[in-house]
Amino acid sequence: MNPEHTSRKTNLSATTTPIWMDPPPPFKADGGPLQRCDLAIVGAGITGVSLAWWLRQSGLKVILIDRRHPCAGASGRNAGFLTVGSVAHFGRVAREDGLEHAIVLRQWIAQSLGDLKDTLQTIGAQCALRACRAHSLARTPQGWQNLQNAAESMRQANLPVAQTAVDALAPLQGFLGAMTVPNEGALDPAQAVAALLQDCADTLTLRRAAVTAITPHHGAHRLHTTAGPILAERVALTVNGFGPELRPWLQARIIPRRGQAMATAPIDAHLPDLCYGTEDWAYLRQRPDKRIVIGGCRLTDPQNEVGTTDALNNTVQTAIETFLRRHLPAAAHTPITHRWSGPLGYTADDRPLVGALPDHPGLHFAGGYSGHGMAWSFIAARWLARQLTHSQPPPDLINLQRLA
Repeated sequence: MNPEHTSRKTNLSATTTPIWMDPPPPFKADGGPLQRCDLAIVGAGITGVSLAWWLRQSGLKVILIDRRHPCAGASGRNAGFLTVGSVAHFGRVAREDGLEHAIVLRQWIAQSLGDLKDTLQTIGAQCALRACRAHSLARTPQGWQNLQNAAESMRQANLPVAQTAVDALAPLQGFLGAMTVPNEGALDPAQAVAALLQDCADTLTLRRAAVTAITPHHGAHRLHTTAGPILAERVALTVNGFGPELRPWLQARIIPRRGQAMATAPIDAHLPDLCYGTEDWAYLRQRPDKRIVIGGCRLTDPQNEVGTTDALNNTVQTAIETFLRRHLPAAAHTPITHRWSGPLGYTADDRPLVGALPDHPGLHFAGGYSGHGMAWSFIAARWLARQLTHSQPPPDLINLQRLA
């Protein structure tokens, strides 16, 4: 464990190590000369690895390339939630996009998470996968009213949601109540990605290099990398918030933002479910080793939480720690062992972008998950695989052509 992560002082220039990457999973890049391939997947996070996994029986010659190691980006820098989203999130989508769209989007996420859980269990992934509930918590009367309204929208859609009384929220305190949904989950995201990669490793070539540019090359694509060129018939960019760095078309459509998180030493209390502090945009859960992982609160300093730079934000980190110690007394004096940031990719309508880039035939993208990448990635990768193998475009609601 890096000693710098035991300090309560934060530094905007710090390079951070998330608890899931201490140490990182093994990364064995393949050697030999770089060759021409049918498909180059840029980014070995949950989306890129899931895409390779869905294509494992396609017969395509695939190169998966990452500048660092699998799960080094957002996929290894989250809290390991497998959730369709908070009750409050459903309420926002229903208000902004309409109840019908909110239902469809939630059904897709539920399908994505169900397929991912089933797959991880089938391949025997050792990733601390478990089932649990998710509580959306309110600490003010207005917040509680908003949650009740959102829950009513869910009931109208015949979606399961139940009210949880204050005394049932222990060891948490300081809330008026919660709206609770079943069938959520949690895992170690880095180990989950490593397991998916291991299951399809024999069907791809894995390379460590940074892609600096992608240019046309006699009907195909030349990937300019720090390890030399790669020639690919088609390219899939699965780099989420980093997409604008590689394609100008994405610069006006993917908004890079940064999230903050931390982990504690083990605590002497049991927190069995996922928890969302909806008014503070905070989220927390407990790992099997009794440590608390908590993140969010980015709206305390949104103007500085932009871009993809790995950096701690003192304002946000302080807000997260204050929320933790106020609402979980068992962690009031527990040391913080890890602090980290993570790059996120947002879109204007908070829906993913999946499909073929209109400005460059043969180039594809999946990302823009707006903070819900672990939920969306598996089904987004499946839709992209279908487009690559059967020319079947993704659904209109998430197809990037909607922003063309």
